[in-house]
Amino acid sequence: MSDFEKHYSELFDYVYRYVFIRLQNKAITEDLVSSIFLSALEKQHQYDAQRGSWRQWITGIARNAIFTHWKKQKPQMQFNELMFETVPASSDVSDTLWQFQTMLKSLSDEFRLLFIMRYEEDLTYEQIAAEIGKKPAAVRKIFSRLHQELRVKFPHLKTNHHS
Repeated sequence: MSDFEKHYSELFDYVYRYVFIRLQNKAITEDLVSSIFLSALEKQHQYDAQRGSWRQWITGIARNAIFTHWKKQKPQMQFNELMFETVPASSDVSDTLWQFQTMLKSLSDEFRLLFIMRYEEDLTYEQIAAEIGKKPAAVRKIFSRLHQELRVKFPHLKTNHHS
């Protein structure tokens, strides 16, 4: 069994879940996962164990594939629907959660992806920049403007963001 075959078996379910959670469409997920592994097979000579694990490497390929998919067409599912159930605004906690959901819904799909890359996946600005093909300073500026916009739109939400 080749290295790629071994990792394919180990990582298929992970990659499938990673894509499905973000797209919530079985047919598109299956197509995208196939293209992700085909791309990984074609690029396996580029894998460098000193730069990270196979899982990290394939996650980068999956993230790029999802980002490219969203750039080509409007997604039908919003991230906020996946991250949180709808919560009625009836208590302080649920009101804050409802405001946070509203804030997430206000983001464009591309900003939502960047938001998740930064705060759910805990990527640095440098890692995000490498993933989307921009300079780290440009990514910092994007987040600075995004945070400012969110503070204006949602002044009641307390935001503690990474620098």
